[in-house]
Amino acid sequence: MAKKKKTREQKILADQRRKENPMPLYSLPQQVETSANDERKTVHTVTTTGYRYLAVDLRKTALLTAFIILIELLIRIFVKGV
Repeated sequence: MAKKKKTREQKILADQRRKENPMPLYSLPQQVETSANDERKTVHTVTTTGYRYLAVDLRKTALLTAFIILIELLIRIFVKGV
């Protein structure tokens, strides 16, 4: 069975999605020279412009987890206390 070819409309939509949500940019490690020591430190930098939704998702997950743990503790206290 042959693969289904993308239509021109699908290709245009895919291109627009790529332009709206670009992949994160990575920079190469940079060598930083220190004058006092002959040691070289490597600095890695990552630009996370494409992952803003990740912070929101992590915050929601942390709040939900904290709420569930709080409810479990309250249930345990009330069951043992009664």
